[in-house]
Amino acid sequence: MARQTGENTDVEEVNEKVAKLKRTASDSAETASGLADLAYDELQEQLDSLRSDLADLSDTLTRAAEKSARKAAKTARRKGRKAAAKAGKTVTYSADQMERMLADAEGFARKRPGVTLGLAAGAGFLLALAMSRR
Repeated sequence: MARQTGENTDVEEVNEKVAKLKRTASDSAETASGLADLAYDELQEQLDSLRSDLADLSDTLTRAAEKSARKAAKTARRKGRKAAAKAGKTVTYSADQMERMLADAEGFARKRPGVTLGLAAGAGFLLALAMSRR
């Protein structure tokens, strides 16, 4: 019997150790589950924060693009007005010069009608010659 008592003690010790291991494993599993839940919640918060930051960045970029487009349009309108004003001045200058040249040609024709008639005939001859070669 002494041997049986020793064996019972050994079995009881093994059973206690197994029970202790089960408790430790269960506690570890609960801890791991809690940590996983905590990590998931933290990850979810970080994703929400990232979504918010991306939405803010998108809004900022949109506002910057709109501002840049407004500035470019304003610059284009200003340059267009300057170009139109300059073109208007150029047209006025060209018209004035043409009128002056026509007045000079008319004055020359009145003073020297023979030379004018000879120049006109020569120009007509050269024009006819050029047209006939085509």
